[in-house]
Amino acid sequence: MDENRFDKINVLIDTSHWDMMKEFDLGMYEKMMAYREHIFEMLEMDKKRIELILLGMCCIMRSQEAIRLHAERALNFGATKKEIFEVVARSLTTGGIPSYRTASLALKELFMDKNKK
Repeated sequence: MDENRFDKINVLIDTSHWDMMKEFDLGMYEKMMAYREHIFEMLEMDKKRIELILLGMCCIMRSQEAIRLHAERALNFGATKKEIFEVVARSLTTGGIPSYRTASLALKELFMDKNKK
């Protein structure tokens, strides 16, 4: 099993949470990797759409790191900045202004970084 198969799209991510699990509970780690692999093999939807859905979930969780990660992945899979904004804007309906604000700040940083390149 290639545990990084889905992550190999030129996005740097911190995987120390998986490393810690592997160190302290190898059985749990192996089960989680098998679970992740199963989830990532379900590809009826295209990867751009999957990343946009994940982005929406991360907006509600207000996780700037995850918002940036999934927004960048969505861009890498062909999403436009407008599509990403639409997902973030929809977070207002379930997460309110705090979710929208957190996501907007993460996107501002991401879009500024992309403009520098």
